[in-house]
Amino acid sequence: MLASEIFSHSGRMKGVRPLGGVIEFGETWRAAVVREFQEEPGIDVDVRGEPLVIENIYVHKGATGHEVVFIAEVVIPDGAFEDQDSITFREDNGVTCVARWFALYDLSSEGGLGICC
Repeated sequence: MLASEIFSHSGRMKGVRPLGGVIEFGETWRAAVVREFQEEPGIDVDVRGEPLVIENIYVHKGATGHEVVFIAEVVIPDGAFEDQDSITFREDNGVTCVARWFALYDLSSEGGLGICC
């Protein structure tokens, strides 16, 4: 899985999150996936199949949040990121992020990084 590293306020990597972002008003989930890959790592992707949809209600800093996550399989163009261990990009807010390839087993195993949203 191609995922962006997530760090705590102290600078410790606490997990990873799949690339993506917000679905804009009037935008389909599929168009949002394509747009986010164009904006973040700067590539055009082909979205395959239907998404896995997860609803998440959570508390963060004392406030209840609610998100609906669409997880999709994408095909990255041949040769994209060839010979790269990581992909550096900037979020809309200017924050620099680093994405890497992670084996799903390493993320879900005991002591693994874990997936953050």
